Amino acid sequence: MGCRGRGLSLFNRLRVQCGREFDRLPADGLHVRSANVTIMHLVTSDMSEVRCRALEAVWRGVGEGHARTIMQLGAGPGPSVDAPVAARVHVPVALSGVRRAALRRVLARCGAGGEPGVIILHAWTAAAAEWGLTLAATHRPVVLEVDAGDKLEPIARWAARSTLSLVCRSATTRARLLGLGLPAARCALVRSAVELAPEDGGRRAAARERLGLAAGDVAVAVLPPATRGSGAYVGAWAALLLEKVRPEVRVMLPEGGREAARVRRLVQACRHEWMACHVSRVMAVADLVCAADLGVYLPAGDAPQESVLAAMAAECPLVVSDVPAMRELLTAGRSAWFCGANDPEAAARCMLRALECDEQSRRQAAEARGVA
Repeated sequence: MGCRGRGLSLFNRLRVQCGREFDRLPADGLHVRSANVTIMHLVTSDMSEVRCRALEAVWRGVGEGHARTIMQLGAGPGPSVDAPVAARVHVPVALSGVRRAALRRVLARCGAGGEPGVIILHAWTAAAAEWGLTLAATHRPVVLEVDAGDKLEPIARWAARSTLSLVCRSATTRARLLGLGLPAARCALVRSAVELAPEDGGRRAAARERLGLAAGDVAVAVLPPATRGSGAYVGAWAALLLEKVRPEVRVMLPEGGREAARVRRLVQACRHEWMACHVSRVMAVADLVCAADLGVYLPAGDAPQESVLAAMAAECPLVVSDVPAMRELLTAGRSAWFCGANDPEAAARCMLRALECDEQSRRQAAEARGVA
């Protein structure tokens, strides 16, 4: 699967995993072997907690030979990232020409405006990608990261008319882009970095204590992000159904965004507040899956994979929906439990089976860690 440790930057992972594919780009495309590389990380206020942690990992992994800068784009508070934000760019109107002029001024101030070489605009959200695409015609080459939640149709159209190259986090996303007519050489698969940490009982105990879990509690973690696309609501609903047969179950629910508020209202309507623990966005996903006895991720279609990769690396048993985005990472009955999407009752039965067949779940989790 190609998951790498935190020490690899986006640039290095492009070079290692894409090598010859990027060498075949046209003369005005991306050449990762250029010595003069500037990496511009573009972030916006709607950046998820998973993405924030991924940016921190990439930031720590960038070599000293590459210039790097973080730019916050648009209005609103900045994302919670443990890395210095060098510039903030905001314009009162959402016009591509105005955005392009503002970005060019910031690039010039950062010393990357007119230098030759590779300028990698690494957009971490769909909104940041819209900003970055305004420079596709004036700065070459440009790399944009696309994920499951991004609107792929306009990105594919812009890429077809420019020197833009795309980095996909999942094979499902890349297949969708290829289906829209994007050349394979302009669209690379680079999976998110995960922490393949050694088994640490002390870390698990500390994480469970932080979550307020008792020794006999069974922690079921609904994996982030809490969005409609990730199936967080269905996962929470299914986990709450376990209360009748497994009263020791405690449900870990991700915070952040409207979907998390919707999940909170569901818990209150069921009067199951005693059963639920709303996990702050401050808590790292790696700690959450380390504390969990079972991870649940039930997207109905293409969805971000970072939290699933973290659970695989932490050897946390998984219940996932039977969709292409999950099948490209996991195998039903071998490395995870699979169930239908948008069906909380079927998901609850699958979760109950995973908890009852503890030995089989552990074997599957070990298999998943081996894949990671």
